[in-house]
Amino acid sequence: MLNPAVETKTRGTGRINPGGLLGVTAAAVLCGAAAFAWTIQTSPLKGTARHARFRRGYPDPQPGWGGRARTLFARGDYTTLLSEAQSRIRGWGYDPEAWLFAGFAYTALARKPGFDAIPAERRARDIWQQLLLRCEPWRTYRDPGGIIDWQAFADSGDEPRGAFASDYYAGWALLGLGRSTEARERFGRFYDRVRDRLRMRGDFYNLACYAALAGDTATARLAWVMACAENIIDPVWGAVDPDLETLHPDPVFGWMLEFARSRAGRATTGRIILPDT
Repeated sequence: MLNPAVETKTRGTGRINPGGLLGVTAAAVLCGAAAFAWTIQTSPLKGTARHARFRRGYPDPQPGWGGRARTLFARGDYTTLLSEAQSRIRGWGYDPEAWLFAGFAYTALARKPGFDAIPAERRARDIWQQLLLRCEPWRTYRDPGGIIDWQAFADSGDEPRGAFASDYYAGWALLGLGRSTEARERFGRFYDRVRDRLRMRGDFYNLACYAALAGDTATARLAWVMACAENIIDPVWGAVDPDLETLHPDPVFGWMLEFARSRAGRATTGRIILPDT
């Protein structure tokens, strides 16, 4: 027999329906879980929610985005660049250039005078920290608690690797975080691996970029001269490419940039090409 103090219907008496209360509670819990999942998936800084979808070989939905990012950065349109980079991070979290250009844009905004510089600097540090995290070995990134039997993975030959296991991106992340000595070391490792191949290809623009980052100023200067002389750069991008910033004080950089500008009608686009490593 039911307790008359607790009925299954309110019958207009104001009593609480236990079944209805349980239903409302369950709905609230489900809505909260859905909101949490949506927040994690759309976080512009984490970029990890959809990693399972974007494995090696999955087609890039915007294969020409890197060129557009360079155009926006060269124009100083950092707001649009950040919007597109963050959208790409949410939907294509494995693309290192999205993180890289978001870091470049926030760093550029942080250098501008005004109150917006402080939050921009904080956001830049967040981006560089997240990029560095993704340059670390997969076990550190995905298993910080050390609960996976990594020896079993190693024995089977299937141990996962970092999605951005590149010294180039790690170098930029470290430089953005103010750890310049470590950054030059990572840039140097990358440069040592790719410089001979770049010379063989005649890719003097990227040789100048990577040599400059690694501190090989003499090679960077010569490669820059060759790139400008052979008309294989876009002077608009070359003038603002962060890879070449250490060459800016060198008069040769300015002279050759002006020479390239005089031939801009026949110039092609300077670009970052990362050889397979």
